[in-house]
Amino acid sequence: MREALRFPGKILSAVIFRMTHRWFVSITVDVPNPSRAPAENQGAAGVDSGVSLLATHSTGERIAGPEPYRALLGRL
Repeated sequence: MREALRFPGKILSAVIFRMTHRWFVSITVDVPNPSRAPAENQGAAGVDSGVSLLATHSTGERIAGPEPYRALLGRL
C-alpha cells in the first residue's frame, strides 16, 4: 500500500508491526503549526464495564450490550 502523508511536517519515527496476520504501521509526525485549537477541559467521566450491562457512565446512563446468545437462542 502507498498513501500520501496526511499531515504536513517532519516524520520522526515509524513502527511496523504484525497482529494476527495483518500488518500495521504507526507514524509519528512533528507538525509545526497545529490547525486545531486545544480542547477545553470538560471534566472527568467514569465508565464501568460489566457483565449484565455493557457500560454504566458516571452520570448514571446505562448502555445495554449486544446479546447474541439470547437473540440466537431460538435458532438453537
